[in-house]
Amino acid sequence: MNEPIDLHTIIIVITFLSIMLAIAYFLRTRKDQIQLHFHKEQKLKMTSSIVLGHGNKASILNANNNDFLIITGKNQAASIKLLPHTNTIEKNVSDLTKVIKK
Repeated sequence: MNEPIDLHTIIIVITFLSIMLAIAYFLRTRKDQIQLHFHKEQKLKMTSSIVLGHGNKASILNANNNDFLIITGKNQAASIKLLPHTNTIEKNVSDLTKVIKK
Protein backbone atom coordinates (compact mmCIF):
# COMPACT_ATOMS: atom_id res chain seq x y z
CA MET A 1 0.00 0.00 0.00
CA ASN A 2 2.72 2.48 0.95
CA GLU A 3 4.96 2.02 -2.04
CA PRO A 4 7.78 4.55 -2.40
CA ILE A 5 7.68 6.84 -5.42
CA ASP A 6 10.46 5.90 -7.77
CA LEU A 7 12.64 8.29 -9.77
CA HIS A 8 10.99 7.27 -13.06
CA THR A 9 7.55 8.48 -11.87
CA ILE A 10 8.96 11.78 -10.63
CA ILE A 11 10.64 12.42 -13.99
CA ILE A 12 7.40 11.69 -15.87
CA VAL A 13 5.39 14.04 -13.64
CA ILE A 14 7.95 16.86 -13.89
CA THR A 15 8.17 16.44 -17.68
CA PHE A 16 4.38 16.51 -18.02
CA LEU A 17 4.07 19.64 -15.87
CA SER A 18 6.84 21.43 -17.77
CA ILE A 19 5.16 20.63 -21.10
CA MET A 20 1.84 21.94 -19.79
CA LEU A 21 3.48 25.15 -18.55
CA ALA A 22 5.19 25.62 -21.92
CA ILE A 23 1.86 25.20 -23.74
CA ALA A 24 0.17 27.68 -21.36
CA TYR A 25 2.96 30.23 -21.92
CA PHE A 26 2.76 29.79 -25.70
CA LEU A 27 -1.01 30.25 -25.73
CA ARG A 28 -0.85 33.36 -23.55
CA THR A 29 1.82 35.04 -25.66
CA ARG A 30 0.10 34.22 -28.97
CA LYS A 31 -3.50 34.71 -27.81
CA ASP A 32 -4.25 37.58 -30.22
CA GLN A 33 -2.88 35.75 -33.25
CA ILE A 34 -4.85 32.62 -32.40
CA GLN A 35 -8.08 34.58 -31.92
CA LEU A 36 -7.62 36.39 -35.25
CA HIS A 37 -7.10 33.06 -36.97
CA PHE A 38 -10.43 31.70 -35.72
CA HIS A 39 -12.42 34.94 -36.07
CA LYS A 40 -11.40 35.97 -39.57
CA GLU A 41 -14.88 35.76 -41.01
CA GLN A 42 -17.22 36.72 -38.22
CA LYS A 43 -20.73 36.05 -39.39
CA LEU A 44 -22.43 37.62 -36.35
CA LYS A 45 -21.39 40.91 -34.80
CA MET A 46 -23.13 42.81 -32.00
CA THR A 47 -23.28 46.42 -33.17
CA SER A 48 -24.91 47.94 -30.10
CA SER A 49 -27.02 47.08 -27.11
CA ILE A 50 -29.12 49.10 -24.67
CA VAL A 51 -31.18 48.27 -21.59
CA LEU A 52 -34.73 49.53 -21.97
CA GLY A 53 -35.82 48.91 -18.39
CA HIS A 54 -37.84 46.28 -16.50
CA GLY A 55 -35.61 43.52 -17.80
CA ASN A 56 -36.02 44.48 -21.47
CA LYS A 57 -33.02 44.88 -23.74
CA ALA A 58 -32.64 46.03 -27.35
CA SER A 59 -29.68 44.89 -29.43
CA ILE A 60 -28.59 45.41 -33.01
CA LEU A 61 -26.82 42.46 -34.62
CA ASN A 62 -25.09 42.41 -37.97
CA ALA A 63 -25.30 39.10 -39.83
CA ASN A 64 -24.07 38.79 -43.42
CA ASN A 65 -24.22 42.59 -43.92
CA ASN A 66 -27.83 42.78 -42.69
CA ASP A 67 -28.81 44.57 -39.48
CA PHE A 68 -31.35 43.01 -37.14
CA LEU A 69 -33.10 44.62 -34.17
CA ILE A 70 -33.58 42.10 -31.37
CA ILE A 71 -35.70 42.94 -28.34
CA THR A 72 -35.54 40.56 -25.41
CA GLY A 73 -37.27 40.63 -22.05
CA LYS A 74 -37.79 38.60 -18.94
CA ASN A 75 -40.11 35.64 -19.45
CA GLN A 76 -40.81 36.70 -23.05
CA ALA A 77 -39.89 35.42 -26.46
CA ALA A 78 -37.39 37.57 -28.33
CA SER A 79 -38.64 39.79 -31.15
CA ILE A 80 -36.46 40.03 -34.25
CA LYS A 81 -36.89 42.65 -36.99
CA LEU A 82 -34.78 43.14 -40.12
CA LEU A 83 -33.69 46.77 -40.31
CA PRO A 84 -33.58 48.53 -43.69
CA HIS A 85 -30.20 49.46 -45.13
CA THR A 86 -28.87 52.98 -44.60
CA ASN A 87 -29.23 53.71 -48.33
CA THR A 88 -32.94 52.88 -48.14
CA ILE A 89 -33.44 55.18 -45.16
CA GLU A 90 -31.58 58.05 -46.85
CA LYS A 91 -33.62 57.55 -50.03
CA ASN A 92 -36.89 57.59 -48.07
CA VAL A 93 -35.85 60.76 -46.23
CA SER A 94 -34.88 62.48 -49.48
CA ASP A 95 -38.21 61.44 -51.05
CA LEU A 96 -40.09 62.84 -48.06
CA THR A 97 -38.22 66.15 -48.23
CA LYS A 98 -39.09 66.43 -51.93
CA VAL A 99 -42.76 65.85 -51.18
CA ILE A 100 -42.72 68.37 -48.33
CA LYS A 101 -41.05 71.03 -50.53
CA LYS A 102 -43.79 70.71 -53.16
